[in-house]
Amino acid sequence: MIRLALTSCLAALALAFAPDLFAQNDPTTRPDSRPVTADQDQDEDQDEERDPRREWTQEEREAQLDLVIPKHDEASYQKDEASGVAWSWLKRGPETGEKLLVGDKVRAHMTVWIAADGSEVSTSRRRDGRSPRPEVFDSGAFVRGLNVVTPHLRPGDKVRIDLPAKAAFGEKGIRNRIPPDADLIYALQILRVEGHVDVPPLGPWDDARATVLEDGSAYMILADGKGAIAGDKAGVAFDYVMRDEKGNIIDSSLFSLKAPLGGQAGRFGPAFLNAIAKIARTDGHYRGRVEREALFKGEVSAMVDPDCKILYFDLLAREVVPFVHADDARMEKTANGLEYLIIRPGEGEKVKPEDRVHIHYAYWTLPDGQLFDSSYTRGVTNNFKQVGLTPGMRQALAKIAPGGMIRARIPASLAWGAAGRVGVPGNTDILLQVELFPQDAPREDPRGQRARKRQRGNEDGEKKGAKDR
Repeated sequence: MIRLALTSCLAALALAFAPDLFAQNDPTTRPDSRPVTADQDQDEDQDEERDPRREWTQEEREAQLDLVIPKHDEASYQKDEASGVAWSWLKRGPETGEKLLVGDKVRAHMTVWIAADGSEVSTSRRRDGRSPRPEVFDSGAFVRGLNVVTPHLRPGDKVRIDLPAKAAFGEKGIRNRIPPDADLIYALQILRVEGHVDVPPLGPWDDARATVLEDGSAYMILADGKGAIAGDKAGVAFDYVMRDEKGNIIDSSLFSLKAPLGGQAGRFGPAFLNAIAKIARTDGHYRGRVEREALFKGEVSAMVDPDCKILYFDLLAREVVPFVHADDARMEKTANGLEYLIIRPGEGEKVKPEDRVHIHYAYWTLPDGQLFDSSYTRGVTNNFKQVGLTPGMRQALAKIAPGGMIRARIPASLAWGAAGRVGVPGNTDILLQVELFPQDAPREDPRGQRARKRQRGNEDGEKKGAKDR
């Protein structure tokens, strides 16, 4: 059953939203307006070209690991008085490079120390005990203090940054890693910008355009979108940007490894999310305003300025799947009780029982219309064999070709029968909407799961091959 109690989830976070609530489009579908230049390609990131299996010499270790806290460069020392963040350049990149923008995907080296005792918290300079490996970060999604500095940086820059606790992880710290009220020292080296995604800016709030709800939260419609209004019981997936009232980005599904904010209209936690979900249209843009305490209940994420009282959400409706009751006179009926309406027939050959299927789908229980399973709200399509699908799903898929969409009322006998399943009582009829894609269509993969599986598979294969040799 699709359930999203955002209020209770947010209260439990240490740094940002729980990762299973968000997703992003495949990075290949995102605009890349910051292409990598030849100069940036020749940066110091030579460790990526090394054979990681070759032993490092002591000289290489000392030169590459760079794990000693660097001293500030007095000539370039700067301090932001409002936040207390201080920084200086240890190395300057080419002046022809563009400064970092919010939404840049940045490959960088980063080492973090606790200022009080110089103990190391984490580093990208050490992997597998010896091999340095840079990481990818999203500019604008750093801890707040780093976001003060990154707009001043270009590819090739290396800086020391001093973060007071209030601009880092605050009075809570991070369990077993960073103690409460710890000042931190960062050594940050920007290697290159690998991509960019546009993040909508925080515009002014207009009370005259806002709809105020009973709990004091409010929302505005910035762009109305297209297609049908979601209405009650629709499945909705939003890309989102959450900010505090100073404009600091707390979290966003537009950044890497995030899932969309998805669920069923009427079953989100906060009132402003339910209100927006019910009036949403695909590609619509909405802005919500809510008191911080209403979401965090006193628990403040490290990404949230504790002095801020208001949070703003930009919500971009990625998927809207309205619940359409199955009692439709246009529906055709099969001998075993399946009722269906072909919305789009698709092109080419229809699905065969032995075919793999690449689909987007949503299931509702009938007659109450509770959305209990949906790939739309998760932001990721599914590609699998038909063996594990219900007979009703397989029968519906057999009536369309790639590019097609069908809506079907599946009797309980063709669904989960008398036993039911999680979220589906026994002997419950089901409403299905399913969309079929060609097998070679790009599949959205919000958490990079396939890439990590491939990497683990390659590593296992290399180890096995080396053993076999």
